[in-house]
Amino acid sequence: MQEILKKFQVISILIDKDILSIPISKFEIQNKIDVYNCNHFCSKFSAVFLISGIKIKSKFAEIKTSWEKHGFHVDINEDFDMAHESLEHFKDAKKQIYHIFLTRNSTLLHLVVSYPRFKGHWSKKCTMKKSSTTALFSQQSHLFCLSDYIFKFPYPITVLLDGISVNVPQFLKKFLQEFQTHIFIPCNFAQARLFYSLYGYENDEESEIFRSKAKHILEIVSSELSKYNIPFWLSSGTLLGWFRQCDFITHSKDVDIGIWIKYYNESFVSSFLERGFHLKHRFGKVEDSFELSFEMENIKLDIFFFYEDSNYMWNGGTQVKSRKKFKYIFQKFSLCWSELSNILVRVPCEPTKYIQANYGNEWRIPIKTWDWKSSPPNVHENGEWPIEEQVIYMN
Repeated sequence: MQEILKKFQVISILIDKDILSIPISKFEIQNKIDVYNCNHFCSKFSAVFLISGIKIKSKFAEIKTSWEKHGFHVDINEDFDMAHESLEHFKDAKKQIYHIFLTRNSTLLHLVVSYPRFKGHWSKKCTMKKSSTTALFSQQSHLFCLSDYIFKFPYPITVLLDGISVNVPQFLKKFLQEFQTHIFIPCNFAQARLFYSLYGYENDEESEIFRSKAKHILEIVSSELSKYNIPFWLSSGTLLGWFRQCDFITHSKDVDIGIWIKYYNESFVSSFLERGFHLKHRFGKVEDSFELSFEMENIKLDIFFFYEDSNYMWNGGTQVKSRKKFKYIFQKFSLCWSELSNILVRVPCEPTKYIQANYGNEWRIPIKTWDWKSSPPNVHENGEWPIEEQVIYMN
């Protein structure tokens, strides 16, 4: 398989976690030779490789013919170019290959075909009906049929495994660890189109100005927080807009993000101010119910800091006049990747549960009147701040 790809100048990289979990010795890497004891491949009936779709696109017909001449049965999994999907369906309706399955003598080689996206590479989950091919799937192949992934295409190094020359990611451990957390959840444009068919699309001048400003704010946030390796995610109304309508909620007039409190760094506040934000308010303290609000061009950026208890996650709120504290409780969640307004962002991996916690089961219906102290189903009163504590700053 690999020799044929080399002939057409296409590099394949072994990314099968089951095979690569067996330690590769320095001897194998540095000397590129292997005492043939068959540690890596002999007990496996399948292996997963990564290839670039750009490299294979124009050559696939010839490559397929060569594989078949060498006795491989070739199945492909193709779909529309989802990177170009929009509310107006597809800007480019051409199909492209996302997965290639080569079978021979009850052995499966699964080639994940990735494409450039967001300064990295993206692979779409496969959609294969049950067949003799899927019967050979490893756990790794099943993972690629459950989720999309977005990642940096690894730099390959050549090693000999069981006497076979293969490419593996240069920083193998880091790649395998990061890959498992780089699940990509595409925005549900079909759901968004249904929403707009029922409630209309706000395309007046004021809404368009808000979209442009909100996008600019999100770009700055992404740029600045990445400098400090601070992961953030869309939260509250901004997450609801992404999930429900693949857009900002234009009447909300703000942008909402979440950050784990353990990543708080005072330096990023200074960076935000240098980029033109104005600090509007600072409530709570780092160890309890901390939140920040910035403003730029009359658009508010709310940053909610999240805390982890034994059974749940939560963020706090503070009412200025009464000094009352509020607690918003969420089931524990992890983070995946998605996009909003063509910006790569993180979102909760199970966004429905997160949104239902905040907005209840009627989240599909737009509501323009909202009380942050009583409307969310997950809000709970959490005492009051003592007068002597300096926990409310407004500017």
